Formats: sequence, C-alpha cells, structure tokens
Amino acid sequence: MGVRESLNERRWLTVAAAGVALAGLAVFACLRLFPGRSSVNPMGGDKLWYTIDDGATYFADSKARTPPFDHQGKPAVIAHVFTCSGGKTKFVAYLERYTPGGQKLRQELLGKNTSVNFELDVTEKEIKLPRTGDRGWMSKANERAVEVMNPVCNDGDPKAVIEVFP
Repeated sequence: MGVRESLNERRWLTVAAAGVALAGLAVFACLRLFPGRSSVNPMGGDKLWYTIDDGATYFADSKARTPPFDHQGKPAVIAHVFTCSGGKTKFVAYLERYTPGGQKLRQELLGKNTSVNFELDVTEKEIKLPRTGDRGWMSKANERAVEVMNPVCNDGDPKAVIEVFP
C-alpha cells in the first residue's frame, strides 16, 4: 500500500499533518517578521513595563491594563525595555498605547471574554520613540513603525538586543 492510499484511508492523519505544517509556517513567519529579536521572557508573565514620564523611568503593572490609563494622576503607556548587555543595562526603546477607539474595542472584547486579535493590536495601537513629548505617535501599521519596534545595539548588531520583561 502506498503513501497516497494510506492517507486516503486515514484522513485524520492528513488533517493533523496539515495542521502541524501550518503551525510551523506561522512560527516561521513571526520569526521572519521580527528578525534577530529575542526576549528574556517571550510570554512576559502577567506584567508589562509602563511609564508616566515619557520613558525616563518605568514600572511594572498588569498586562491586562489598557493604556493609556491613569497612574498617579498621569497617563501611563507601555514602555518596551531592552538590553544589549545581558541585562546589566536597560533602555526604553519605544512606547506604545491604544488609540481612543482601540481602548473602547479592547475593553468590549475583554468584557465578553474574547481574546484581543492581531488586527486590533496593529490598527488600533500607536507607538513612538521615548522622550519626544506628545509628538511622534504613529500607527503600528505605519511603515516606519517596524524600524522603531526593532532597535539595534550601539554596535549595530540586531541579534544582540533582547527585550526585557518584568
């Protein structure tokens, strides 16, 4: 009996193999989308870094928050913290927040116990470089956003930069 006949008799095996292939393709695509970027804790636990002073300092809080949110009377946004020295020194590479419409949509999805989808993450989020005031916010869908979200170390090696999570 040949391979084709075996697969025709066991359709579940064909479906399982296709599923594994698609999952592998998805992982490969994600790795290609963010080349050279790794993280100390890819899942980030249940916390993220946030800042209320444009990235000068940062603090940990629940990743369930929807930024910007009020913290000590100021708007808090996500601070993406990186290291080029294995954690000896850290820096805020960029800031991230939801648009007003994105905040509302995210809260609605969370209220329905629905996961936040990738489209909302891209189309309803804004990023900017730290310490630029309230200027420079751009959509994550902006072609320049990829450059901002993929920092490099001073030596220019994109593989040396690692995102650090709380």
